[in-house]
Amino acid sequence: MMLEIIWKEKEAILLANGLNKTEIAQHRHKKRQRISRKITLKKRRSLNDNVWRRERVVGPSRSQKGPPISADLQYCPTKIDAVTQAHNQRTYVFSNEYVHQIYRDRDGLQQKSAFLITDMFDHGPRSVSAAFTNLRSAVTVLIDQNTVYRYRWNKKIQRFYLARKSPQKLDRNITFIPRLAFQWSDGNMIISDGSHFSTYDPYWNVATFTGHTTDYFPGKKI
Repeated sequence: MMLEIIWKEKEAILLANGLNKTEIAQHRHKKRQRISRKITLKKRRSLNDNVWRRERVVGPSRSQKGPPISADLQYCPTKIDAVTQAHNQRTYVFSNEYVHQIYRDRDGLQQKSAFLITDMFDHGPRSVSAAFTNLRSAVTVLIDQNTVYRYRWNKKIQRFYLARKSPQKLDRNITFIPRLAFQWSDGNMIISDGSHFSTYDPYWNVATFTGHTTDYFPGKKI
């Protein structure tokens, strides 16, 4: 019952922002189907099932590019613009036009490499002011000033490709330039410039709530 009330409130916000009620309902139905399908597959999964031995790719790439080529930087970034851990369990540190990829391989050894942002994130921005990953949908979001890019990881070519409805200009109700972004414990996405913040739905590109950080995060520096 509580979830239904929350959904009705969110639906009202989406409709107030000019979104189509039919499209909203279709997206919600597809989301429920995906969740149901995942639960069913988990129950039926077997180690002897050859289908599960195949490499599972998140989705098709919009280009025929192979893995990105390392920029071969020999130094650590002195200025960090944004950081996020993607669904692939790798951390991405953005600095100017480069992104540093950090992770541990199967042997537990740390791997580090740097790439141009536009090489790792196909058709992406040249710089990033904020970044976050929705761990529920496996979507990584990059924000460059007031433009938002949504990405999914392609394991086969070891790079990110643009998701649907991307890129877009940020919701007009977000009047600040995001410098920080993260996922709250309740699943909501938070973007902030330090003084103001918004709970943000990247799929619909809508701010569901906006306020001052001092009013809702007392004693915490954001």
